[in-house]
Amino acid sequence: MNNNTEKLFRNTLFNSVGRIIVAGIQLLLLPYILSNLGTIKFGIWALVSVLMGIFLAFDFGTSSAFLKYFSEYYSKEDYELLNRVLFSGMAFLTIVSSPLIIVVFLFNQFLIEWFSIPSYIASEAIFVFKSASIIYACSNIFSVFQALINGMQRMHISNVILVFAHTTYAFLVVYFLSAGFGLIGLIYALIGQVFILHGLSFLYILKYTRLLHFKIYYFNFFKTKMLLKYGIKMQINNFANLINTQVDKTIIGYFINLPAVAVYEVGQKISSIGRMIGGLGFSALVPVVSEMSVTNRMAIIKNIYFKGTRYIFAFTIPIFTFLFFFASHIINYWIGKFLPESVIVAQLLVVSISINILTGTGVMIVRGLGYPEKETHYALVTMSLNIFLSLILVRIFGFWGAVVASPISVSVGSIYFISSFHRIFHIKNVKYLIDVIVIPFTVSVITCIVYIFFFNLIIFPYFHGRLIGILFLALFAFLAYITYILLTNCLNYWNQEDKLFLKKRFGNKIVGFNNWKLE
Repeated sequence: MNNNTEKLFRNTLFNSVGRIIVAGIQLLLLPYILSNLGTIKFGIWALVSVLMGIFLAFDFGTSSAFLKYFSEYYSKEDYELLNRVLFSGMAFLTIVSSPLIIVVFLFNQFLIEWFSIPSYIASEAIFVFKSASIIYACSNIFSVFQALINGMQRMHISNVILVFAHTTYAFLVVYFLSAGFGLIGLIYALIGQVFILHGLSFLYILKYTRLLHFKIYYFNFFKTKMLLKYGIKMQINNFANLINTQVDKTIIGYFINLPAVAVYEVGQKISSIGRMIGGLGFSALVPVVSEMSVTNRMAIIKNIYFKGTRYIFAFTIPIFTFLFFFASHIINYWIGKFLPESVIVAQLLVVSISINILTGTGVMIVRGLGYPEKETHYALVTMSLNIFLSLILVRIFGFWGAVVASPISVSVGSIYFISSFHRIFHIKNVKYLIDVIVIPFTVSVITCIVYIFFFNLIIFPYFHGRLIGILFLALFAFLAYITYILLTNCLNYWNQEDKLFLKKRFGNKIVGFNNWKLE
């Protein structure tokens, strides 16, 4: 296995551990936050994530540009250009974030009326919206330090900081909610998280890398223009992602009510597990591809696309199918009661995400090569279809009309991108379907059907406690995953190169790999 593939999987491993821990923290917090706030206030807090998405989307794509150029200049050891990009980017983000804060402050009453927030908590909601806008703006500006650490491909450092910041946030949430601070307490916890995340990132770069050299002329219009030239193409993509992930909650909040937003948020959190796990390897691709594009190693990049998609789909599809078949039990043991509407939301979103995950490697490759416009067409198709279907279907079918619009749009857009990418790289769709999808999908579905049958037969009728239920779910997930690995091996899905790499990396750590025999 060549050095670039080793680097890709090493970075992916660090990202995986970090993001899984963060996702676990978020999942553990959600029932606690919901039980303390109630559905109406929880619905308001869910809408704060829409506000976060707006700030992240309206960075004119500079977050992706940072990762590309930091990686490129660091590999060239051109530290002056690196500093110019960093400080020019921070200045630009300060300029573009300020108007967004002003808009939130001026139109906060509009938000109250738009989402029909009750008058008795209107003042608290206004404080939350205003405070969140300032916090997310500051987080946007100082996110360059995390991007620099990732661009240096020191994912182990960035993920340690990420986990520590979210762990601190969890403790602060528990403290403030138990003390009766409500939504305002969540804002205080968010301040602590952002301060630790970006403060520690800055201190690490300052103390251990000595890359930062501040000079006034580093605020360079040319570098800002360069960031925008790449980033503005990403802006459409970011805006489309905002629409596709947040428009449902916004439309449900306006056309239905806040408790319906809470129901949707629970289902979306389940599906976000699959989205998070599926996207773990993608963030590690951009620095590696950017580094290889400097030396024009296109054949290797094409190989990484095929292998990356194959590995990521093969290792995530059993997770998606498990979430689909076990969604009702997961929500029951997690929240403490059955929420049938949330179950259906989770299942619909999981299906679309399992299709969308196939685009991830290709998307990161075109970003790393500096051609994000290739992604833009796909983003526009998805966004336009989502807006159209959401506004039409919500008036006809109410809550469920808003829910189904996003999965349909994401699925159609994903298929469009995959077909377009394959035309560029001359990849045959039928061969791709057979080599990448058929065996993992079929095996995972059959495996999960068998395990859900036995779970309903011997576990669910006799064990009703939340803790014991979660433990049994974890056990069945582990057994199903191992069964899946062994069956795919028996069906010769893994070739000799795959087996050599996986046995070398995981043979002593994951059951199933250590017994593989190489020819």
